[in-house]
Amino acid sequence: RILEGGTWAAGRAIAAERRRGGGPPLLIVSDGTVF
Repeated sequence: RILEGGTWAAGRAIAAERRRGGGPPLLIVSDGTVF
């Protein structure tokens, strides 16, 4: 859990520097339907 939390936090910090808003690289628009 410590490693997972550290890598997640580091990834979010890098994303915030490189992408506007620091969000995920893909934006998925969905109504929640699962096939």
